[in-house]
Amino acid sequence: MNGYNKLPSEPARQLLPLLRHARIFAARCTSVGGVVLLNIVLARCLPKSEYGLFAVCMTALIVLSMLVRFGSDSALLRFGGAAWQAQDRPKFNRFSFWAIALTCRNSLAVGSLGWIVLNLGPSTTWDGSSSMQWLLVALLPWSTIFTISFILKACNRPALGSLLEVGMASLLTAVWVAIATWLGRDIRLEYVTQVLLICSAIACVIGITLLYVFGILPKVTRKDHPDHSDFSQYCRNAIVIALAQLLANWGTLFYLYYQWGTLPTADFNGAARFAAVTVFLVNLIVVVVAPRLSGLSAHGELEKFRQLVQRSSLLVSVVTMPILLTMVVAAPWVLLILGPKYATSWPLLSILAAGQLLGSIASFGPTALLMSGHEKVWRNVAVTVAISCVALAILLCHFWGAWGTAIGVACYQALYNWAAVLLARQKLGVWALPNLTRITSGRTR
Repeated sequence: MNGYNKLPSEPARQLLPLLRHARIFAARCTSVGGVVLLNIVLARCLPKSEYGLFAVCMTALIVLSMLVRFGSDSALLRFGGAAWQAQDRPKFNRFSFWAIALTCRNSLAVGSLGWIVLNLGPSTTWDGSSSMQWLLVALLPWSTIFTISFILKACNRPALGSLLEVGMASLLTAVWVAIATWLGRDIRLEYVTQVLLICSAIACVIGITLLYVFGILPKVTRKDHPDHSDFSQYCRNAIVIALAQLLANWGTLFYLYYQWGTLPTADFNGAARFAAVTVFLVNLIVVVVAPRLSGLSAHGELEKFRQLVQRSSLLVSVVTMPILLTMVVAAPWVLLILGPKYATSWPLLSILAAGQLLGSIASFGPTALLMSGHEKVWRNVAVTVAISCVALAILLCHFWGAWGTAIGVACYQALYNWAAVLLARQKLGVWALPNLTRITSGRTR
């Protein structure tokens, strides 16, 4: 009788992880779809010059958002995830509260300073000044959404976190703009930024409500705060790494705009946004695996750490490489989705996708270092690689415009991951690469 009772429960127990990962994947695809859909809608609705201006303003918002979060999102995955797995709920709650308070305080300070600069500084005559002012107001809800999404990921709710991330606000904005276009409204850049502000606020309210529903944000007084020395130190290293990575990928867009104007900027942004789709998919796997890697590293289980890194690297390669190969080969047809005015920029997509293809097999190297306590040494290497590749991209951009920018960014995307793999091998004795031989032999046994 007992055996009969166990028979149906065992397959169900094995099926639960698959269903859970399916939910995470569906949520992440929805989030990525929101970002992609927003760029498609805006590329088709806005004049090309205004789409190029939107790229500059949106990149500035992303950089500022990264700055105000000060690395707390990555720190939440490492320290918050470890506290959650150790069932230290009060510590996890306090870390979450501290991260949100940090984000809100910095967002208000940076947003206010930006308003002053735009209204009193020499940038008052800039074409994108009024639109950028609306995005500075959106900085607070936009950044808070990111922090809340990482809190949910750290507390073993990656599906909700992935859904709430930037994709929700982008999806709401895309749907709003598409409906407005269908109703006959003339879509301009300033209107888009106003809609983005409203949708970011809606997503932020939803996120805060979820935190209170799950009991993650109780009343926390100053005396209840734990020692944040390790958390803060990690944040300082993580923000340097994240900003270096972000500026190497997108910082040269500012120079491209300054040197060549809005049209080449629009071409580069359209191609780069498509190529960045695989980055979102890699982040999906990272946020699921990172808390486990942190726990294994904390308990000194290096062999399990190595196996998880190599299996995750294999999964990343299987998911991203077919997509990137398609972008390299079929770039002329892929970019037609943005409209015929972007058809001539297909070589940019091929170049950027080729760079990501070279780096995709090594994309778990940075995570292995960050989740094992080697963020300081990785910070120094990451900054060196970023500065070198930004200098190369600026030099090539000066002569070849968007083509040069794409080549410089593609070089960075490959070198960044492979530098991390080599450093992980040196510091951990682990190759953060897929190990097909071991997996095959394991199945054979």
